[in-house]
Amino acid sequence: TETGYCYRGIEKTLELLPWASTVPIASRLEPESSVFTELVYCLAVEEIAQIEVSERSKLIRIILCELVRISSHLKYLVQVAQSVSSNTVVHYILREREKLLDVF
Repeated sequence: TETGYCYRGIEKTLELLPWASTVPIASRLEPESSVFTELVYCLAVEEIAQIEVSERSKLIRIILCELVRISSHLKYLVQVAQSVSSNTVVHYILREREKLLDVF
């Protein structure tokens, strides 16, 4: 097998099913930040089908992506703090991440 090649049948499933029902399947490609994979899939479908999305929808997408990005960075900082056994920092970061996750 080739290095980095991971075929789980998702690509074939996405080809066979209607595009509207496959967005949840696309989110399984990256469970921690599924918003990005869903967005990429929807952007591809919109480009192929020539679907025009409103400005409001585009702004909401950007806000969601930025919130997920910040949440992902905070999760990484928690892992770093745990690796150096800094429990106090872990609790402070998790408190802030919980506030962010409440927004979702």
